[in-house]
Amino acid sequence: MEAWGRYELVSAPGDADLIFEIRLTVFQLQRERMLADDSPAFDPQFRVVIRDMKTHETLWGLTEHAQGAVLQSNRDKNFELAMAAVVAQVQRIAGPAAPAKN
Repeated sequence: MEAWGRYELVSAPGDADLIFEIRLTVFQLQRERMLADDSPAFDPQFRVVIRDMKTHETLWGLTEHAQGAVLQSNRDKNFELAMAAVVAQVQRIAGPAAPAKN
């Protein structure tokens, strides 16, 4: 994120202008949406909430669903694709890089 030229990471939350809350949640879907073999279906989701540090107001909330998969290698790939999609959304919100300071 620092490489985008729009953010500077700080060591203490009190020094920040924005707070990025990042979480991965896995929901089990309702019985009607279970797989044909009666195994439960899951909906893993990345959630990023961007808040103003001073007011704690939510400025943006982004959610990206990760496709489920039987094989671990495919779950890993789907996880990374979902994470990349969330990062791309945050980058679009951030806008173009700030001009370099002289």
